[in-house]
Amino acid sequence: MVKPGLRKELKQRLQDQSEMISGERGELRAREIFARIEALDTFAAARTVALYCALPGEVPTGGAIERWSRTKTVVLPRIGVPDGSPCGEMDFCLHDPARGLVCGAYGIQEPCGEVCAPRQIDLIVVPGLGFDAAGHRLGRGKGYYDKYLGGAPGSLYKVGVCWDFQLVDQIPVEGHDAVMDAVVTEKRQIILR
Repeated sequence: MVKPGLRKELKQRLQDQSEMISGERGELRAREIFARIEALDTFAAARTVALYCALPGEVPTGGAIERWSRTKTVVLPRIGVPDGSPCGEMDFCLHDPARGLVCGAYGIQEPCGEVCAPRQIDLIVVPGLGFDAAGHRLGRGKGYYDKYLGGAPGSLYKVGVCWDFQLVDQIPVEGHDAVMDAVVTEKRQIILR
């Protein structure tokens, strides 16, 4: 299946499962996902971790952002950072809980802090519409994460997160697509590196 058709199928799955992934049910499942990540040795060793502010249907990150901010440096994506953006479209910026978040591009909550260089990030949690067991990811189609990860150092540990029903047999891959080092759902984790 080609990417547009698979995107459509996965968006339908999200819609069909919306009751199971929203509200308290979704938060409970998200805690299971982030507990699996917290058990990884790479997470324990990480000083700076990158998360995202969830869009509807994505694994909610609010609890993890709050919890991880107590013991690690947390960075969050900001779209369209002007002047000197190393990626050109998306950067990760320091999250300061005291300053909160502001509404940014596409209505996504974004941090107000300074840009963090990709080489300073140890672990990144990456959302996706779908993943496969080989660590391939299907995003929303804008290429923000693929472009960012394409310029990041190889030492950056990439963890894809999704709901278990978003795992598929095979994601169509193009040369610019980033591959995850692990994929974590509420039911399992696939460790690739």
